[in-house]
Amino acid sequence: MTITSTGLALPALLGHQLAAHIDRAGTPFGWGPWSLAEGHATTFGLDAGRVRLRLVLDRLAGRRAASCGLI
Repeated sequence: MTITSTGLALPALLGHQLAAHIDRAGTPFGWGPWSLAEGHATTFGLDAGRVRLRLVLDRLAGRRAASCGLI
């Protein structure tokens, strides 16, 4: 499966960084909301067929940034 992802990471604030992503795929992801907590990041998502919307909240834990700018 090929996935095209577009996202934007906001500047870090109070030890956290928020990023928003839109993923598109050739085959459907499925349907419905989901969440995933892994490592320093918690991801909230909504799958709607071939489109996935993701919000990623990353706890920086001493790092300066998890990512930067337009991804």
